[in-house]
Amino acid sequence: MSPVEALSNTEVLWTPSPERAQASAIAEFARWVGEHRGVELPSDTDYAALHAWSVADLEGFWSAVAEFFGVRWRSEPPAVLGSRAMPGAEWFPGGSLNYADTPWLGRGRRSCRGVSSARTAWSGR
Repeated sequence: MSPVEALSNTEVLWTPSPERAQASAIAEFARWVGEHRGVELPSDTDYAALHAWSVADLEGFWSAVAEFFGVRWRSEPPAVLGSRAMPGAEWFPGGSLNYADTPWLGRGRRSCRGVSSARTAWSGR
């Protein structure tokens, strides 16, 4: 059995209420990409449609993530994806940032939880 078949045969253990789903950060992002990027999704809680867009338009999706979360580049990357080779894809080549300058490390709804690193800077080289 393939991993996809295994996942499609699993029992759903929990589903959020429509109100909770619409109040989620992922729904907020889906609304944002509709307003700011013109991405047409059936609804702001259609995770499958958001996922389909994310794999069909890698550059559009990841540049939207960076903008939505307010990544503050020290050096703006000229492209989102320098190489699609897998393994070895090159993300945000030439870009650099400092985690301490980036607002998504624990502030407000748009915080990124679980980030733990001794490194204080990242470079896309």
